[in-house]
Amino acid sequence: MPLARSMIVSTVSTTAITSSVTPGANRVVYAAFLSALASGPVAPSGVAGNGLTWVQEETVTFHTTAGRRLTVFRALGGSPSAGAITAA
Repeated sequence: MPLARSMIVSTVSTTAITSSVTPGANRVVYAAFLSALASGPVAPSGVAGNGLTWVQEETVTFHTTAGRRLTVFRALGGSPSAGAITAA
């Protein structure tokens, strides 16, 4: 099965929201968020959406002079709902 992607459609301060996605049942879903802040990147403290429980897999800081951080979350569920994914 090919990978599907959804781009961030809204950001308000430190919250990012994707367009609506429909995860498949019993399929692992990944969400990756890149943050940038001159004073030091802040990783999202959590992710919500699709009726799933999201777990942070990894967070990596790179390009420290520009303040970049990539944080990856994953979720898996038997009957996820359609909707946006929100990171805050």
